[in-house]
Amino acid sequence: MSPELLLEKLLRSGSKERLAHFYIFQGRGLDSEAQKEWAKTFVRRYWSEIEKRKTLPKDILNDSDLLWVRPWDEEEQDLRDEYVVADLKALTTFLGYRSLGGQRRFVVLEEMHRLSATVANRMLKILEEPHGDVTYLGLNPMGVKLLPTIESRALSHALAWPTKILSTPLVTELQTKMQGDYPLTRFLEDAKKSWSLEDLLKQLLAYEQQNDGPIALKQELLTLVKGRQKAQIFNQGAGPQLQGLYVYLTHRFRSGR
Repeated sequence: MSPELLLEKLLRSGSKERLAHFYIFQGRGLDSEAQKEWAKTFVRRYWSEIEKRKTLPKDILNDSDLLWVRPWDEEEQDLRDEYVVADLKALTTFLGYRSLGGQRRFVVLEEMHRLSATVANRMLKILEEPHGDVTYLGLNPMGVKLLPTIESRALSHALAWPTKILSTPLVTELQTKMQGDYPLTRFLEDAKKSWSLEDLLKQLLAYEQQNDGPIALKQELLTLVKGRQKAQIFNQGAGPQLQGLYVYLTHRFRSGR
């Protein structure tokens, strides 16, 4: 089902007062920003079309009936690799209040693939005590498997966008060279002259998404992506820092998959 049709389906459920308590929307690797915009659109349309709210803020995130939860590091001004328990503090406060107008409230859980086991278990306790006026929208853009106890409490929907990327310059070059005896070490050293690590990983993610590759490879690539800023491997020599990327590329392009 396309994102547009899924949006209409959930709005119809809302019009019949049949929204579930908790949804998880599964992506395929490159859907993080698109999922966020989709969630904002759904919440705005629900309030304007179903509840007939006359006024909504220009930025829907400023509405007090919407809480956006994410693993944000204030000091680094960036997303952390994993959620920490403190990220749920605002949620606990939010659940202690009710909408002034008695309307439905929404909690968007961003980047659910970053949930640590500790935070997931804490989240589970919150979900076990549902608030009738709150619907949770969980965004899992990487589509990775979450704790079964979390997934069992949610309705899961695919929420991914098709890509027009048939290949990428770097992937095409890599595929060609790795058919022969071109050393992977030399390829990565050459790549450092033309590509940032971020661009390299972005192209590989795009390739995996369009080819619907094995989930194990996507998870391995996700691990590389999560560590890209801390590793800063393209500012260093091609040594142990590149080991994970060596393993991924060798397996992906020499396995025949």
